[in-house]
Amino acid sequence: MIVMPGAPRWVLATVIGAALLAGRPGMVAATPITPQAAPAPVPSPSPSLTPEERAREAEKESLEEAEPAPSPSPSPSPSPSPSPSPSVAPIPPSPPAPSEEPTGQPTSTLIEKLPTFQDIEDIDLTTLLKLTAGEQGARTADDEPGLATVLSEEDIRRSGARTLTELLQTVAGLEVLTDGLGRARVVVRGVPGGTSAGSSENVLVTLNGMRLNDGVFGGATAVNLDLPIDNVKRIEIVRGPGSVVSGPGAVLGVINIVTEGVDTFRRDELTLGAGSFKSFLYNYRYGTTFHDVSLAGFMEYSYTGGPELDVLADAQTGRDRAQAPLGIRASSLAPGHTDDDRKSLDANLSMAYRRLIFHARLKKENAGGFVGLLDALGRQNRFATTQSNLSLEYRRDLSIGDLHARASYTDSRITEVFDVYPPDFTLLRGSTRVFFPGGVLFQEDLKSRRLGLDALLERRLAAHHSLAAGALLEHESTFGLRALTNFDFERQQPLPAFVSVPALVPDAGRTVASLYAQDAWNPTSRLGVTGGLRLDHYSDAGASLQPRLFGVYRFPRNLTAKLGYGRGARAPSFLEQFYGSPAFRANAALDLVRSDSLDATGIYRRKDLRLAVSAYRTWLRDGIGPDVEGIVAVGTPPPTFRNFAGIDARGIDLEAARTLSGSRSVAFVYSLQHAEESRTGRRLAGVPSHLGRLSATFGAGKYVILSPSLTVRGSRPRAAGDTRPDRDGYALFDLAARIHNFHPALELSAVVRDLFGTDYVDPAPVGGLPGDYPRTGRSLFIKAKYRF
Repeated sequence: MIVMPGAPRWVLATVIGAALLAGRPGMVAATPITPQAAPAPVPSPSPSLTPEERAREAEKESLEEAEPAPSPSPSPSPSPSPSPSPSVAPIPPSPPAPSEEPTGQPTSTLIEKLPTFQDIEDIDLTTLLKLTAGEQGARTADDEPGLATVLSEEDIRRSGARTLTELLQTVAGLEVLTDGLGRARVVVRGVPGGTSAGSSENVLVTLNGMRLNDGVFGGATAVNLDLPIDNVKRIEIVRGPGSVVSGPGAVLGVINIVTEGVDTFRRDELTLGAGSFKSFLYNYRYGTTFHDVSLAGFMEYSYTGGPELDVLADAQTGRDRAQAPLGIRASSLAPGHTDDDRKSLDANLSMAYRRLIFHARLKKENAGGFVGLLDALGRQNRFATTQSNLSLEYRRDLSIGDLHARASYTDSRITEVFDVYPPDFTLLRGSTRVFFPGGVLFQEDLKSRRLGLDALLERRLAAHHSLAAGALLEHESTFGLRALTNFDFERQQPLPAFVSVPALVPDAGRTVASLYAQDAWNPTSRLGVTGGLRLDHYSDAGASLQPRLFGVYRFPRNLTAKLGYGRGARAPSFLEQFYGSPAFRANAALDLVRSDSLDATGIYRRKDLRLAVSAYRTWLRDGIGPDVEGIVAVGTPPPTFRNFAGIDARGIDLEAARTLSGSRSVAFVYSLQHAEESRTGRRLAGVPSHLGRLSATFGAGKYVILSPSLTVRGSRPRAAGDTRPDRDGYALFDLAARIHNFHPALELSAVVRDLFGTDYVDPAPVGGLPGDYPRTGRSLFIKAKYRF
């Protein structure tokens, strides 16, 4: 096959770069992100094969043999320069393995330390990606202080997940629920990541270290309705507070998405996909090196018509029944169906030149509003979101240590249009009836910018002792705000027309200044201790001091024990402090949200087996939520945000994984969790006590790999005052299949979700959708990937 050298890469890189910069006129420098700035890669002089490509070559050669040779083939050698992607936290210095004596021989490479293999599927690629380079040997994330889960590219492929929300369902202690607008709500160890605005504001989400949480909603899932993972190298997940090293917002956890970097991906790759609900996908990845400049990036466009799930009754149905004896005509659009079509464009570009690395990202989405803002079906419930990110990183080795600096800028824009109440809605005000032939409408444009600088200095004090210290300065503000409606929700009375209401969306801004330090010390070959402290000062919310202390002890016979404590905090979002809407009223007097977590973990690991059990306690304090549970009745002003007492959670996470020869593996995760309101001791509504997942991978013939999985969720209790019965648990069976090695450049894959068509729902609040929020059900998606 003849390929024009470099042409498609440069053309696409130019187009994406122009789209990123031209699509956001007026973009200037920088927003703060996680403190660890990524090292600038050293571009390779020529586009040599990456480790992934060498592994595929070894895999192809192995499978081409009629009868595999009994002796293992040699392992591929690693790329000469590191990936530019940042890790969740700075890696502490590594002591020698307890059973090893240092020698004067050169240290072998990480891949050479792995077992040799006959087929690439025999490698536990999760272990490969968790390896870190130590002074005296290879180590895994299990050996380091702190609690983190690393999902490799191979983990993602085997799961069949296409988006971040699908993938998070496979992690112990994590769950993703859907709200009435179809947005994802992440639940971490039984504690909801969002208790106010539906954006998972207590969970920090980063992309290559760049924060995706926006300033208006506070979380990442309002402006990013979902995130594609076809272009991801790995995902790092911390369950528990991570503010010390990751920055503001890491109250309950941190999710860092690491894409392929400029020094690990050098080829062109096209992926096409189609499936149920008129869904399709186009994805193009590229990577190239030209002299001292390296480029890598991707562009993905996806669309789905949505399953259009049945809604037999909505919140308006109950109001219609109550007004029927008065002769008022029903206005509910139920029975009807959900509005869940979605189209999305995601473009990323990374460029490295010597000590500098530049990142640019553009994300645009347009989607239906699922059920509606107040759980009433409408004819024009829509979202339009745009997020742009720019960052410039610099690294230099100084005599006093390694300097990492980053400047970044984030621009987030959300436009929402809602039928709050449907056409022909009738409002009763005493003996007066107010008729709305077009319904009660609400539209808002919410835009924010974040500009920041951060710097980190890492210094090695001794062979097994290092210190990292840094500072961050950022400013976040709103612009171009607008709210229009034909109803005064505060006074519960009509307005003369569909008019602008500036008082609902006043301008807001804040400046954050942070100082932080982390000390990593391995006093012996078996003991490691990491301690950190972070001070954040918010111009509008005061200061917060957050400590972190973790220890790890490596016993003989492959046993490791960890114990840790951490605190996280965040400031109220602009929406919580200043913006009114049909659903909530703001409160400028809100305090900081904070959480404390205590974790104890035991790990047993052999060459092909890993067992881990973690026990935890989490205390969320001064959480922000409405002062009235659920959706209030018409005629009542919206509930007001306030700091509630908190949530207490405790539980156990269990993880087990076994890798076998011949493309076979099995994994099991289970969480036993209990979350309760700290003031009343009542069990938290909508949170099951049991979460579990059993998965396996095995070969079916020469070319096919199958990955079945069974996901289980326990029953969910209702909130106080909700007369509906508890929701029963359910089990979902998924099947992913991959067909490869039948062609040197082509790979096919397919995934069936909910193979047996189980009907299941996510919980709706009291006063909302009577039958809860219906979920997708059975679906099929097929992809074809071609590597140039």
